[in-house]
Amino acid sequence: MKKIKEKVCIGLIVSTVGISSTSFAAPYTVKSGDSFWKISNQFNVSLESLLKSNNANDKTVIYPGQVLEIPNGKKTIVTTTNRSTTSREIPKIIVHTVESGENLWIISQKYNVSMDQITNANEDLTENAVLNIGQELIIPISYTQVDKPIDENYGEYLDWFSDVNNGVLPIGTVFKVKDFYTGKTFTMKRTMGSYHADCEALTSEDTEVIKDIWEGFSWVRRPVLVQVGDRVVAASMTAMPHAGNDSAEGGKYTEWRSGGYGPGTNLDYIKGNGMDGHIDIHFAGSKRHKDGQIDPDHQKCIKIAAGLTK
Repeated sequence: MKKIKEKVCIGLIVSTVGISSTSFAAPYTVKSGDSFWKISNQFNVSLESLLKSNNANDKTVIYPGQVLEIPNGKKTIVTTTNRSTTSREIPKIIVHTVESGENLWIISQKYNVSMDQITNANEDLTENAVLNIGQELIIPISYTQVDKPIDENYGEYLDWFSDVNNGVLPIGTVFKVKDFYTGKTFTMKRTMGSYHADCEALTSEDTEVIKDIWEGFSWVRRPVLVQVGDRVVAASMTAMPHAGNDSAEGGKYTEWRSGGYGPGTNLDYIKGNGMDGHIDIHFAGSKRHKDGQIDPDHQKCIKIAAGLTK
C-alpha cells in the first residue's frame, strides 16, 4: 500500500475568551434562516416554552421580520481579546480497494470527495491514471461536516420536502448520525430516495456500530440526530438494509436483492461496507416509498429527537 500522506496543521493564535450570561425577557425579530429551534438555543430557553409563549406548535411557520416573545432565559455572550489558543487538525482516512470497472471519478463520487483530494493523498497518482483491480487507495474523508462532534441534545425539526431533501441533505452527502438514546455515532452517505433518505453506511466499521445499537439488522424505528455541517436535524432511522446486493454493481440489474425484493436494479452503491442495500432515514413530514404514506412511528421518533415529545 502506498505511503499515507499525513497533513498536520497546527496554528497558534493569541486570544482570551470571556463568557458571560444575561437574564432577560424581550421581543425578538426573526431573521432569515431562523427557526424556533435555533432561536431557543440562541437564548437558552426550551423549545416548548418558546412555542407556548408565542401560541405556536411544531408546525407553525415563522418568517423574517416577525416579532416573537422570548420567555425568561439567558443568552451567552462571548468576548475575545488577544492571548493564546492552539488549533490542530489531523485528517482521517480510509483505504479503498479498487474493484472491476472503477475509476477515480466513480470512487470520488462514492465517498463524496473530489478527484484532486484522492490524488493528493496518494503519491504518483494522477487523474488520468489507469487503476488496477486490487489496488489500494487512500481516501481522505475527515471534513468539518463529518468529524465535528455532535454535542446538541436535540435536533432541528425540519420538513423533509421543503428543507431537507434538496437543502440540508441532498443526494451524495456524507454525514454523521448520533443515536439519541446511546449517544453512539457512525458515518453514512445518502445515495438516493425521494420520499425519505435512502442511505448506506460509509464503511464496514460504521455498519458494525449500527448493528451494535440495534442488536443486529432491524426494522425497529429509533430517534437519531443527523449532522450536516453546523446543522443537527431530528430524524428517525431503521437498520434493515434492503433492495441491494453488495457483491454486484450498483445501479445495474441483479438477480438477487436483499429484503426479499427479488431481481431488479441494484440499489447498493457503496461496496464492502458490510450491508446489502440501503436503510431508511425519515424526517418531519417524510413518507414511505412503498405507499406514499406518512409512517406514524417514524414521526414520533423524530419528535423525540427534536425534544417535542418523550
